[in-house]
Amino acid sequence: MSDGRGDAQVQSAARALFNGCAPERKTELDDLWERFAPEFQVHEDNHPNGPFLFDAGAYKYVRFNNRAMRLIWLGAFIAWEAFSATPETQQTAPDWTRLKAMLSTFNGILAAVDPETVPYPSGVPLPGVYLDGKANPEERAVGELATIASGWALLHEFRHIQNQQSGTAAALDDEAGVRAEELDCDSFATTFLTKCIGDYAASSGYPADKVRCKRQLAIYISLFNIALLTNGHWEQSATHPALRDRIDAVKAIFGADRQAEAEHVAELAFQALGCILPGAPHF
Repeated sequence: MSDGRGDAQVQSAARALFNGCAPERKTELDDLWERFAPEFQVHEDNHPNGPFLFDAGAYKYVRFNNRAMRLIWLGAFIAWEAFSATPETQQTAPDWTRLKAMLSTFNGILAAVDPETVPYPSGVPLPGVYLDGKANPEERAVGELATIASGWALLHEFRHIQNQQSGTAAALDDEAGVRAEELDCDSFATTFLTKCIGDYAASSGYPADKVRCKRQLAIYISLFNIALLTNGHWEQSATHPALRDRIDAVKAIFGADRQAEAEHVAELAFQALGCILPGAPHF
């Protein structure tokens, strides 16, 4: 699994991403890094294990490729379009034209030999490009949500490494155990990003409920991305729980702190997706 690029620049970028998503957890992140010494690797877009590469294994490596990061970023903008295009009243017919076009672009990137030859839809910046918040407030906000969603996904994979090194990883032939480990990884990533929001709010001066809403919505967007990537395979499998079960498990972690605004956006986004992709899980 060690044939990708895993130099110091990649490791620094991974740590910066996690620290940016949850600055209040820096000390704990440093401790985890020291204990488990993960190596994040960037691989080719046309990898022997498949065009979309985003996994962890061999007790150390977290692997991803450019295609995966482009899709995760675009998926956040698709989720926002799905929410935005939903009419405020049932008397107004929805216009899914742009949403369908964005989904087509998503599938095009997934299938292309060179994903960078598939241009993003107009209005969607390149990954890591944050537009001016005053001139483009929604695009800036969605870019930040996409970043946190990427962090959640990588934290999920990091948890697999922790389980492997700690001897708590499920055996490959234990389907129930493998599915339970996926939920455990979701739980770790979710808790890492949300457990100490009060500390961040106290040190930054931002209202805790606004920070909580932003991070919860980013996590819901991560689950929305999973819906896009597993198109037509949303039920329980030998390796993963049903996506609806993963959504419910995340909601349970939020508990009484669930933010109505985040849930409203996620509910409408999933609802719109179901109109285009019948059978997609409801939020």
